[in-house]
Amino acid sequence: ASSTAAQQLAPRPSPFQRASPPLSSIPQASTMARILRIAALLVIAGACVALPSKSVECPHAAQEPPPTCTSKRMWTLPEKAVREPGLLTPCPTWGNSPSGFPTKWSDYPITDFPAASVDVTDELIRPLTDSSTPRRAVISTDLSMTTDDAFALAWALLDTEFRFNIEALYSSPSSFRPFFLEVQEAAEIAKIHPADRTEAQQACLDKYQYVLDKLTAMGTHPAELAELEAPVTWCADKTEQEAYARINDFLAKFAAAGTNIYDRVSEIPVFHGSASFITASNPNIDRTESAADTDLIARAHAFYEEEEQPLYVIVMGPLTNVANSLLIDPTIQDKIVIVWLGSYGLTTYNQALTGHAITADPVAAHVVFKSNAPLIYVPELSTAQSIRLSAPAADAWFNGLGDLSSALHRAFVNNIFDVTSSRHNNGMSQPLAAMATVTPFVVGQDYKYHLLQSPRIVQVQANCAGKFDPFCNGTIPMGASGANANAEPTPPETVDCVKVSEDGCYCDDAYFVFDPYGRQVGEIFSIETPVLKSLTQALQKNGL
Repeated sequence: ASSTAAQQLAPRPSPFQRASPPLSSIPQASTMARILRIAALLVIAGACVALPSKSVECPHAAQEPPPTCTSKRMWTLPEKAVREPGLLTPCPTWGNSPSGFPTKWSDYPITDFPAASVDVTDELIRPLTDSSTPRRAVISTDLSMTTDDAFALAWALLDTEFRFNIEALYSSPSSFRPFFLEVQEAAEIAKIHPADRTEAQQACLDKYQYVLDKLTAMGTHPAELAELEAPVTWCADKTEQEAYARINDFLAKFAAAGTNIYDRVSEIPVFHGSASFITASNPNIDRTESAADTDLIARAHAFYEEEEQPLYVIVMGPLTNVANSLLIDPTIQDKIVIVWLGSYGLTTYNQALTGHAITADPVAAHVVFKSNAPLIYVPELSTAQSIRLSAPAADAWFNGLGDLSSALHRAFVNNIFDVTSSRHNNGMSQPLAAMATVTPFVVGQDYKYHLLQSPRIVQVQANCAGKFDPFCNGTIPMGASGANANAEPTPPETVDCVKVSEDGCYCDDAYFVFDPYGRQVGEIFSIETPVLKSLTQALQKNGL
């Protein structure tokens, strides 16, 4: 899209909020195309956390973690480097300050929410038809980090049945730096002679050798990515800023669609979300109210008072924005319905809840599940995996067929899942999971759901002897009734810790446990209609 079109799409003032700040600059596509490839791979690699710059003495630890090996540059790229060489450190947070509190995310103090007055019912979750009452929604997305969010956002914005009205878009914080630090540390361990490595160091290297090999095959290395300040190294504040810029850039591409779509899209305001996660923030200081918080709170109250209908909050990525709004104004819980792409199913009680949407900000997930806000949950690691695209299909359905189609194609082929699977492994596909969150809002889509009691989300009870403790394991706390008897299958007595806390003292793993007092929520467990066919038809219909 032309710069003129981009300027025309500068966010307009919301009736509830002053205009968003002007657009920030967009990184060069040529640089982004190369360095964004590794983000997803780092998420699915195992859990082994980078050593701190100095030792952290856990009160229960028998010994300190092994020392960090000396950093050495692998090569120099003066024409590209934007920072001095050296190991990256964890993002600044209250939690890793000398007096940080709390170190366990489950210890973050959360005020009790009012009793539930609204449950998810069939009326709130059933598929839309031509005669259905229109659903109004806002969307929170970390568009700067993921590919599937772009496909989902395009599908949502291309709705022409006018049963789905997008009221606002919020940029979400996100960060893959914790995962990058793990890979960075593995690269440092690889420099140590095998005979001199500790057992824990060797276990970490074994877990990440596959990632290092892939980076080498792509002609890069953690040291180069650190010097380039690749997106995978960004902290939450940088990622939120980039997400805001890219949402606006994305909207500008709709100019080619003409007045039918463009006029409607150009009216949608974009607001900055939280610049930091709730996890590891200072609980003794009030959370900062972002522009997204102000808009969501005002919009939820106003819409409910005008039409007595809830505002749907579609969350693609961490729950930080909506959780922050709930902490600021708990009374909105009865005026919104949260639609979230999570992890495993709500009745999966024996599986650590992996996935960036929950591990990036577990306190935010804790807030949402402790609140009584109606929730429509989409399991990423089961239901959403059915929406898949391969490189050959992407070439045939998107490449060169329009400005927006081509942009989606570029985003897909530059994703690491495509590089390791689709392009180089007989056309295997990758999931576009975020599209599942839009399915309930597109007329003609069919899916299966059920209503059930919301579980609680708990942290594994475990003590670790450092970030590289390969023997760190723990137990899953029981349900609210004192036992997890209703869980199927029964949780194991002990579990291996997948993700160790930043200070190396605790296990950060989250689990669902049955809650006999849980509110009624909805869970979509099967997508029945061809989602990508619907998207491609909408793109072609609108010349995009």
